[in-house]
Amino acid sequence: MKVLSFLILASLLFGNAYTPQSPQESPELKEASELNATALKLFKQRKYGEALSVAKQALAIREKLLPPADPRISASLSYLCDIYIVKEDFDDAKRILDRLVEIQTQQSSADDASLAPTFDRLALVYYRKKDKTKAEELYLRAFSLREKAFGAESLPVAQSLFALGEFYRLEKDFPRAASSYKRSLLISGKVSGIHSPEFVRAGDAFTCLAAKTDKPAYLRTLLEIQKDFEDVSRELNEIRKQFAAPQTREEWIESGVLNGRAISLPIPDYPTALHDEEGIVIAKVEIDERGRVFGARDLCQGPPNISKSALEAARKARFTPTKIYGKPVKTTGLIVYNFRL
Repeated sequence: MKVLSFLILASLLFGNAYTPQSPQESPELKEASELNATALKLFKQRKYGEALSVAKQALAIREKLLPPADPRISASLSYLCDIYIVKEDFDDAKRILDRLVEIQTQQSSADDASLAPTFDRLALVYYRKKDKTKAEELYLRAFSLREKAFGAESLPVAQSLFALGEFYRLEKDFPRAASSYKRSLLISGKVSGIHSPEFVRAGDAFTCLAAKTDKPAYLRTLLEIQKDFEDVSRELNEIRKQFAAPQTREEWIESGVLNGRAISLPIPDYPTALHDEEGIVIAKVEIDERGRVFGARDLCQGPPNISKSALEAARKARFTPTKIYGKPVKTTGLIVYNFRL
């Protein structure tokens, strides 16, 4: 599921096309809208089997009462597709998506930007079906449609570039992944700012490239890994500076790699049962004005079992308070853990 979770972030998933019921709808069509709302709720609760059943009921009602090209049928098909994707039923997802492409092409044209989210989904499905060439073609096609419709420096284009970055990162094509992420960062930083979800997401993914090399973890020293992360953090901060507002005392500070700056940095518990696992875990920590960690998350989705041990250790770390103009402030940074056999 880890590969799927990466690529789902790059697709527009269930609920994005949700259309509320219209007062002019018949009772049956209102029921379909209500069923879709229920399916969305079940989806968010991860009750995918129940969501699928309800979404199918809604589609059946709409197909009975509406013409084939009605946007509400397309919306229902999108809901079903996303459920199939999360359930990893890629054959059914592709069947639905092929139908969606046909409908949407009839409604507009093959060059309309409204097809881009469908191509994103199709790319994901082809990737999971091991047709990576077709997946890349579809991600690039979605990117081209958005660039033509919205302009080269638009948020939809930044989102497509992020999707391409994720694809190239999974394919271990790190130079092209880095290029895609940086373009996404430059656009989202300019359009929506460095605190926007789009910028933060691309920044996290770009940072994680430092953990992704062809060299096995057990051959990399901690100092080598830290240097790689310092280099990436420095480049990311240069991008931030282009769009950051003037510094204020209330703003959080990004402190880069923190391993060498800790007052106390506990060693993660490495139970004997896990000694056959290795890998790098990057804990992104939030540090309060007293230098205490009050939040930690696995930035780069390291191996689950050792990730848990790393985060438990990271939450116990302590640092000298960071100050601006003599006043302690909150800060964020990275703690690098390299678990070796």
